[in-house]
Amino acid sequence: MALLDTIMAKPEILLHIGIALMTVLLSTAVFKVVLGFKALKDYRVFFPWSSETTYYLLDHEPMRKLFARAPNLDAFALARRLHYKVWGVPPLAYKDTLREAAKQIHRELSAKNLGPVSESFEKVILQDINSLKASLGQGRRIPFHTTFYRLAYAGNQKAIYGPNLPIRETRVALQNFSIYLRYLNTTPSLPLLPTEWWNRIVPKARRGAEARDKVTNALIKWQKEGGVDTCSETWRNIMKIVLDKKVDIVHANRWVNMVLFGFQGNTGEQPGWGFLHLLQSPKLWKAIKAEVDALPADSLVGVDFRRAAPHLYSAIHETLRLSTAVFAGRTTTQPTKIEGCDTVFPKGVLIRIMSRASSFDSSVWGDNADCFVGDRFLKNESLYREELFFGGGVSACPGRHFAMVELELLMSHLIRNFEFDASSLQMYSKLSPEAEDLELGCAVEKPRYTCEIIGLDGTRITGIYPGVADADRCC
Repeated sequence: MALLDTIMAKPEILLHIGIALMTVLLSTAVFKVVLGFKALKDYRVFFPWSSETTYYLLDHEPMRKLFARAPNLDAFALARRLHYKVWGVPPLAYKDTLREAAKQIHRELSAKNLGPVSESFEKVILQDINSLKASLGQGRRIPFHTTFYRLAYAGNQKAIYGPNLPIRETRVALQNFSIYLRYLNTTPSLPLLPTEWWNRIVPKARRGAEARDKVTNALIKWQKEGGVDTCSETWRNIMKIVLDKKVDIVHANRWVNMVLFGFQGNTGEQPGWGFLHLLQSPKLWKAIKAEVDALPADSLVGVDFRRAAPHLYSAIHETLRLSTAVFAGRTTTQPTKIEGCDTVFPKGVLIRIMSRASSFDSSVWGDNADCFVGDRFLKNESLYREELFFGGGVSACPGRHFAMVELELLMSHLIRNFEFDASSLQMYSKLSPEAEDLELGCAVEKPRYTCEIIGLDGTRITGIYPGVADADRCC
């Protein structure tokens, strides 16, 4: 009765109720139309993203050809899409500025310009290694995958962004963001509502957006408090392009967030995977230790690891081959054929590589493509030209040279500074990103996964392995 009295007193309430009901009915009708389109065999969804239609290449040779320069393939469309969809950077308003900033990253992190930032990275990791040594007792067990990831993260962040960007806060947020990233990649394809609305409605997308925004807010605070003055010259030169064009501070740091994620996306994980394989390959481990012992006694910056430590260099690349996944791509600007592929791709679709399909292609890597062979690249150096884990062409990962230097320096200094007991290798349950340093989860007595490892003498063993994409296990 009270409700009826309220409606009689304010008849406009009926209008609002009617509009709400009509909106629901209209939304339902539109959704049914969309479902009807999806039932057809050949259709295009009229969302603003041309790359909603995506093709994945599964054969190695067409993947390589995709990165060749071609006027009918847009190398930067995928990046512009990601700017908008995941990090919330307007794809057109700053298109030219951000493209120029991306080019500057390539220039600043080219192989010939890595000296200063590599020296900073080495200095940081040596300090952190000494701190780690001081905190460990004889024979103490530590989660080396997590520990080495955090060493790599801190070294990269301080070397690039300087001392004032909070390490733990951004690391935890970035790791949580990466867990929920796939949901943020999905919500832009949902109908009717703006993407950010869906990111609030879908629980896991909301968690991803919250983690993403924590990083962005930390970066905004860092910039306001003079972070550009205390960062590396490398990053200052990159940021100068963005600042000179007066990009809005929120959008600028959403872009910086994307770059920060790119720096941390794969590199920090690799030492953990690398040592997991090495410690289960005794003769390879012995050869690598001998190589590292023969390196210069002080700084290793500038060492040609391919020549000075060929087993270590090969093992790093073999680790990357088996444990990274890259889905770089191109958008077609007209109907297109890729050499080695029979499909004619229509205009406006996204063609992406699936690097793990390439990594297990026996026609390239041999019948043991699914095995870890630490000296694989040493036996056949032409295989270095077949790698796709950094993408390729003009949109190849701009930090690839620095990533390799980071892995070479970190793994070498770890080998120099610690004794590793391969006999005590044990699986433990994975902890959350918020877990304390050196914390161990519960022991896993029967791991779900294994890996085949072929030693220097051809001996094949079945090793313990957490599974690359397994969210529940780590070593």
